[in-house]
Amino acid sequence: MVSIDGLHYDLSPLASYKSNGISNPFIANFTSYLSICDGPITGSNTTCDGAYSCEVTGPKPTDYAATLGTHPVLFTIESDTLVGTYSKVLPFIVKVFFLCQADAGIGQPRLVSIGASQIEYSYQWPSSYGCPVGIVV
Repeated sequence: MVSIDGLHYDLSPLASYKSNGISNPFIANFTSYLSICDGPITGSNTTCDGAYSCEVTGPKPTDYAATLGTHPVLFTIESDTLVGTYSKVLPFIVKVFFLCQADAGIGQPRLVSIGASQIEYSYQWPSSYGCPVGIVV
């Protein structure tokens, strides 16, 4: 359970995405891995194991791997939206914007932008779990 500014979010159903890849629409053959509310990534068959946010490429997952976040996600609220931020030793920044959509269920995260320098990654995750617990939308 994540609690911020008196609001509570139950993100535990999203934990399964730490080992499921998210395709990258901007760069062919790139797949991202995120750990939302659980420990580091494990069992991904990639060199991402032990990271909280990672990106891999190639026909074999071990062709290239960039660990983008080595610490658990930090949650904040930006413009009434729950945001999870991963950090590493600078410069990488990975942000996940949890969009409150009551009918979306778990939903599917998607990469929506990569900064010009390719060190800032933004994801949107429309999900009913992006809605505060007990708040009807």
